[in-house]
Amino acid sequence: MMATITFAVIAKNEERQIADCLACAGWADEILVVDANSADRTVELAQRYTERVYRREFMSFAHQRNHALDLARCEWVLFVDADERVTPELAAEIRRVMDEKGPVHHGPRDGLLRRDILLRKDRSFTRPHTKQVKDRQETRRLARGGSALPAGESHGEQVSLPLEQGESERSPLPLGEGKGEGGPGSSAQSISSGISSHVTSPVEPIAGYWIPRKDIIWGKWIRHGGWYPDYQLRLLRRGKARYDECRKVHEVVRLDGEAGYLAIPFVHYNYDNVRQFLAKQELYSTFEARILHERGVRARPHNFVLQPLRALKRRYLDLGGFRDGGHGLLLSILLAYYEFVTYRKLRGLGREE
Repeated sequence: MMATITFAVIAKNEERQIADCLACAGWADEILVVDANSADRTVELAQRYTERVYRREFMSFAHQRNHALDLARCEWVLFVDADERVTPELAAEIRRVMDEKGPVHHGPRDGLLRRDILLRKDRSFTRPHTKQVKDRQETRRLARGGSALPAGESHGEQVSLPLEQGESERSPLPLGEGKGEGGPGSSAQSISSGISSHVTSPVEPIAGYWIPRKDIIWGKWIRHGGWYPDYQLRLLRRGKARYDECRKVHEVVRLDGEAGYLAIPFVHYNYDNVRQFLAKQELYSTFEARILHERGVRARPHNFVLQPLRALKRRYLDLGGFRDGGHGLLLSILLAYYEFVTYRKLRGLGREE
């Protein structure tokens, strides 16, 4: 019996993006939209593609995604942000993997993986590349996600954790981050270059798949500076995955099973212009400051100098942002600046105590 797939979108005020996103979903067995009470035409436009459009007050990204998992009727759920596109090549790869239940690609051999393996038998944290490990303390990585919080989706530190016994049977509970050159429409061969041709048969049933994502920022695919391959844990086996609702911003997936990797990426239309980027960074820096404050972190004088310099060096030099030319330089400078803004806001929270 062929596996069935739900194409799920979590959205809010996405009238500019939702139609193009859902237009890519015709290959799926079901289309599901969970809308966080949009004030624009998001619901109206979504209903042209599916009757399964649900409105729900936004609580957190994890709550919205878990609600979608509860509503889905298919065996597998593919989460797609409104500003992302599933290419025919990616859809074909998903169908092949689902239907054949065959071998799966290792992660890319591009120096970004912590380990060149497909599965981890200890079922501990699954992080597909060192960028996500280093960014754990930098919630700025939210900048790489799609829409603004909460009017957006999938921005967060997506890692997989084992489900505790019985957790996959939880009852029902209805948007998020990371970053790519080239552009939409690139051939599958060119997109997947650098992906290992080696394959491994699953030892245990796969519970989820990491999918790479290429980010289009200001009209250009940004490959470096930590923006690519930007793996997202988005293809989940229903009943074997759950989002940790204790996380206010970063999304953490708990998997009851192993995770594999796909080769073909989402296309992510991340930021159209600098003004949009700055507006979202202002919002994200507020979230980050609050999270740091709740963790007991307090701003120190040296933070206002060292944190921005560290971010600039890491993105522009260590992660090769300079290879993206002017785009890479400006992105690195702006993200370094918002490190300063974050600690300025953190200092303000400390004075309110």
